[in-house]
Amino acid sequence: MVDYSRKKIQDYAMSYWNKDGLHVGTKMYEEYLKMFEIDGDFSGKTVVDIGCGAFGGMLSVIKAEKKIGIDPMAKIFHEKLRIPLKDMVILPEFAEETTLENGLADLIFCCNTLDHVIEPEKVVKQIYRLLKKDGLFFLHVHMRTKAQLNIGHEFAFTEELIDAWFKDLKLIKKQIFSVDPVTSTVLKKYKTHYRTYIGVFQK
Repeated sequence: MVDYSRKKIQDYAMSYWNKDGLHVGTKMYEEYLKMFEIDGDFSGKTVVDIGCGAFGGMLSVIKAEKKIGIDPMAKIFHEKLRIPLKDMVILPEFAEETTLENGLADLIFCCNTLDHVIEPEKVVKQIYRLLKKDGLFFLHVHMRTKAQLNIGHEFAFTEELIDAWFKDLKLIKKQIFSVDPVTSTVLKKYKTHYRTYIGVFQK
């Protein structure tokens, strides 16, 4: 079993929320809606957000019958930030070992998360497992170089690697950006940072 108690990673995440995240609020997620070209109305659907953060991630800007977030720091966010979350359930667990049932999700969002997890390939397997037949998966991930890795980002992803991970899903949309179109809009000081992979897939 993976050691999920690494305090340095938690401290790294909290430093973001204390420094930038609270100021940004839900603006980041509104930009994701624009980027994916969706209106956010998923009435009657079950939506899962992997790595939903302090505000509930995409769940905070969409409509759905069931909204479920997965974030191992959920309890820490609640205790330290006290952000009210409505109409959603946040599970304080790691996506690698989520207890959610097979085929639960009509839609899964994984935005700026896959490059933060401890075992990304396990998370990919969980996405396949959780997604219903014909369900949609929305991906946003940075492709850092090895020189750009740090305590909160331990893997250097490539376009080819990500393509291979999701080759068994139908590709609906894919874009590669030299600069993250979301953070460059919301957090302008990060404009020059990372190549970014945007993908929409269907099971």
